[in-house]
Amino acid sequence: MHSIKFSINAGTRETYKLIHGHDAFDKVIENLKICYKLKQELNQKLRILVSYVVTKQNENEIEQLKEIVEPYITDNIMVNAISLVPLQRYNHNATHLIPETMEHSRMEVPCTMVFNRIHITYNGYLTACCQDFNYDLLLADLKKTSLKDAWYGENAMALREAHVKHKLEGILCNNCYQKHFQKYDALKI
Repeated sequence: MHSIKFSINAGTRETYKLIHGHDAFDKVIENLKICYKLKQELNQKLRILVSYVVTKQNENEIEQLKEIVEPYITDNIMVNAISLVPLQRYNHNATHLIPETMEHSRMEVPCTMVFNRIHITYNGYLTACCQDFNYDLLLADLKKTSLKDAWYGENAMALREAHVKHKLEGILCNNCYQKHFQKYDALKI
């Protein structure tokens, strides 16, 4: 492993809860500090990154988050919101969250995330997407399954096959690709 990225899309607990749906800001920051401490203790060359998807709700908190995380990271990545599909479960028209500067474009299929990125939630689930705030693309509970078994497990392989075959109907990924809300079923673990 060459790098680890924390997705922290807010600079305050309140905004983190609004965006992620969980009051876990303090836990995520603590996990970042633990990762940094382990990197130092083990003398690893691991890059520690923080990503921040900019929306109207958090665009004023970028500097605040930078102050909190900069002592522990190698780099930060700020990107405009590219998909707010996870929020659509609660609000079928989430476009009011997208910054004015965002360009609307379709996502590529197959999505590379399901093939080359590992996303672990703050509470130990492997999910297929960095934007799976509602746990709709869970692949495994890492408290019960090894990371290797989860990565090559039934859910992960089926999702990758759906991407390769462009058969995303009924899966959250289709909403990201189509850029509009359609009913979908959450993956079951």
